[in-house]
Amino acid sequence: KAQVEPASPPELFRASCARICGPIGKVWAMTKAVYYKLWATTANWTQRKNYGWYQVWARAMPWCWVTVPGAAWFSFGWWSDEWKKTATLGIWEPPLVHWDSNMTNFRSDFVKYHAQYPGIPYK
Repeated sequence: KAQVEPASPPELFRASCARICGPIGKVWAMTKAVYYKLWATTANWTQRKNYGWYQVWARAMPWCWVTVPGAAWFSFGWWSDEWKKTATLGIWEPPLVHWDSNMTNFRSDFVKYHAQYPGIPYK
């Protein structure tokens, strides 16, 4: 029988890590590239790719009931006066902060002249 030399501690460590974590020094992103290459060379690749995107959107869509109103809530102050009126189905009126408020060119004509409490009450 041939006599086997005992492995050094670093080699034992490498071997145990390779069994648990995979080979040391390998880039795990390569697996995606390998699968991409394999799928690209097989039939029905476009169908599988489209089905994958369908799966992504199918899992993301239930969150639209939370994210769309949340985004509207947090960005409402940045919208133009016309969009605020449209999004609230005509309910929104600009707040009258003070009778002497400064109406700049950035405010719409609706806010300046046609609101319930217009910023410029005369033309």
